[in-house]
Amino acid sequence: MSVMSARRVQGTFDVLTFGNTIAASFIWGINTLFLLDAGLSNLEAFAANAFFTLGMVIFEIPTGVVADTWGRRASYLLGTITLGVPFLVRVGVLLAMVVVAGSLMRDLGFTPVRGAGPVTAVRTVMRASIDHGFRRPAIRWVMVATPFTAGVGIYAFYALQPYLLEVAGDSTAYALAGIAAAIFAGSSIIGGALAPVVRRAVRRRTTVLIASVAVSSAVLVAFSFVNQLWLAIVLLAAWGLTTSVAQPAQRSYLNDMIPSAQRATVLSFHSLLGGVISACALPFLALSRAQRDPADEATTLVATE
Repeated sequence: MSVMSARRVQGTFDVLTFGNTIAASFIWGINTLFLLDAGLSNLEAFAANAFFTLGMVIFEIPTGVVADTWGRRASYLLGTITLGVPFLVRVGVLLAMVVVAGSLMRDLGFTPVRGAGPVTAVRTVMRASIDHGFRRPAIRWVMVATPFTAGVGIYAFYALQPYLLEVAGDSTAYALAGIAAAIFAGSSIIGGALAPVVRRAVRRRTTVLIASVAVSSAVLVAFSFVNQLWLAIVLLAAWGLTTSVAQPAQRSYLNDMIPSAQRATVLSFHSLLGGVISACALPFLALSRAQRDPADEATTLVATE
């Protein structure tokens, strides 16, 4: 691939990622707060988030199969159009993303499987994906770890929104939640920019992954001892920085081990494992709700002696 082609691919990816992130940012920052403000209990709010994750889990594997049979551009366009239907506020941005994807995205490094029947194509891709994915020990162990690391991350992300308002002492300070989300995003950008520096300094990608999990765990534990807002925000920024440094290392680690023709399906399965832990929480949340404990309906803090 020429330098100009590589730059064009990277530019297209950057534009699409920027557009999707801008569109999604309207709900990321205050999602859980909106649910709580609407009258849902903590249990119900987290159940709603779990259903959202369940939807992502259901469509992860089909999305990867579409990408490996019809092509990456077709998969992206399908996902963008599907995502745009329930969120009409985002139509303008999503429409622009469809135009950019349709005109600039290309399938590089592999040829989509065409001509075979859909059932045969799906069976072939799935079989090859299992052979080149879960049956390869180095990939398998990363996938086994993913439900735990991603599950904790998903829970922490949603739990931190009401936690920060509790630390601030103002349950209606939605601007604070927006600022916190912006700080987390900014630290993630910095972490992503530092990823090449870390890669040059650390020889093994798995070292970066292990260190990231260790530091992230320490940061999340530290939250339990914090009662000052500024310190909580510092920990939030540190968490975003740490996780964003590890993400490029994990992606490049997996990409280098998976053949291009099966890459989308295997990576979709990897993402599925990241979300399945939250989806698995649904029956346990339902069992907790079935106990009808008075605390489930509490909307204000009650002083205790």
